[in-house]
Amino acid sequence: MRRIRISTWVLTVIFLAALVAYLLVKPSSASIISGHHAAHGTQAHSASPARATQLPGVLPGASRP
Repeated sequence: MRRIRISTWVLTVIFLAALVAYLLVKPSSASIISGHHAAHGTQAHSASPARATQLPGVLPGASRP
């Protein structure tokens, strides 16, 4: 078996550090789905209904033939 280069170890360490950083700072899946941030185990509810966001160049109700 060939020896593993130092550059391979460096890239592996960078990848693992990025993975750990992502896992530490990513929002929970519940807050992504509901659109609200959870605080101390409770969800915040807004008084106004959520707005639908439109993508640029997309016409509502239009379909391709």
